Amino acid sequence: TSTNSTPLLNIIEYFGNYHYYNTEVLEVLLENGASVNARNDEHKTLLMLAASNGKCKSILPLLLDYGANLNDQDNKGNTALTHAVSKGCSQNVSKLLQSAKNTNDLVNVQNHEGLSALMFAVKERGLNIIQDLVDHGADVNIKDVNGNTALLHALTHYIEQTKEIITTLFKAGSNVNCQNNDGLSPLMLASSECLLYPISVLLDSGADVNAVSMKDNTKTAISFFPCEHYLKRDEIICIEAFVERGASMSYLNPYFVHQIIVAGKIAVVPKLIRHGLAPSDVKPNRLLIRDFNTIPTVSPLCVALLVGNISLCRYFYENLFLTNSDISSLTCNKNILHILERNQRQESLDFLNEISSQPLSLFQLTLVSISSTVGSSPGRELRVNTLPIPQVMKDKLLFQSEVVPLNIHSESNAAEFQFLQLNRAIDEYSIFVDNGYGVQSYYGDSSDDSYNVDDDYYGDYYS
Repeated sequence: TSTNSTPLLNIIEYFGNYHYYNTEVLEVLLENGASVNARNDEHKTLLMLAASNGKCKSILPLLLDYGANLNDQDNKGNTALTHAVSKGCSQNVSKLLQSAKNTNDLVNVQNHEGLSALMFAVKERGLNIIQDLVDHGADVNIKDVNGNTALLHALTHYIEQTKEIITTLFKAGSNVNCQNNDGLSPLMLASSECLLYPISVLLDSGADVNAVSMKDNTKTAISFFPCEHYLKRDEIICIEAFVERGASMSYLNPYFVHQIIVAGKIAVVPKLIRHGLAPSDVKPNRLLIRDFNTIPTVSPLCVALLVGNISLCRYFYENLFLTNSDISSLTCNKNILHILERNQRQESLDFLNEISSQPLSLFQLTLVSISSTVGSSPGRELRVNTLPIPQVMKDKLLFQSEVVPLNIHSESNAAEFQFLQLNRAIDEYSIFVDNGYGVQSYYGDSSDDSYNVDDDYYGDYYS
């Protein structure tokens, strides 16, 4: 039993347990001196209790007429408006807003965690309430104690139905480039879950694709793409959208280019390189390819060889998109040769023989060595531009001009070898396809989400 219980508190606390009620009883108690601002053990007032109960909408005016304080806060800092919002009582919210003398003060009150009524509405996905709050002056850019705005909360709790909420917040002037205390911006959060619609709207609203996290200066939004063991169709769509907006690919997880090669989506590779992607060796375990486990690390050229994409091999080699391992050991690596021979990758073997019989010049070898020394991590462009070398060498190190363009239509129809066998099932959104390189499709023929490696267009998300 509440130690602060009063008849008025009891009536309102148990209002929902009765099929009928009598406002006259409440009015009699109030007329005879019952305190309209009495509180229970949680420091909740009569108005707060009534506001959080949809059945009490008819008694809100009565309590307000007798002087109930709209701005009172409970022991967590929540107001009557906050309680109405958190329970989804839209009619109660409207009544409280209409009764406020200064709605700006009421609607933007924050509790002890810094949460405003708008943030509660976003969490509850109450679109009508959100619009009502915005119409009454809710500040969409208020931050809670963790630095999150209403927009960041919307992205954290994103589902399909959240689209309209995000649109409403954008129209109300949400800051698309704010960061929370963890250094995460709306675009970074949306990228971490590869959310197509929010990313599209954020980019159209001026989100900075190259904004660096205040907590980690090696990361921009593009660094937050999941990059799991398998590549997803949505990730390719988003990456291309980022490229179109001028995102620096030096912040992209290096596994992405290797996964793209395996998936056969090679048309995007030159775009990534022109926008700052540099060659790097990665451990092959995350590529989920069975025969790669005998090789400690693989370069983009090595992966292209193993999947039999000779035009991509030639593109990498002629444009010096190479790592030191490509120069020092690729042509004589017994494990690689064994894999290619066992899986009858004759074109790949022929390519290795070709480059071993026509080695790179001293100038080219020097460029590859410098490139590897400079590294592929963020800031590569700055490091290259500060080198005391001729501009022509800097341009080549930054891959600003192609010696040989990528011919994406020259691939032979190789037999469908299964040495690129995935180690676990892929979900319906993955884009590993039967691309002639031995990677099996996990899409049904009738799927609307089916992925065609020859498609130059991925839908109307960014048209």
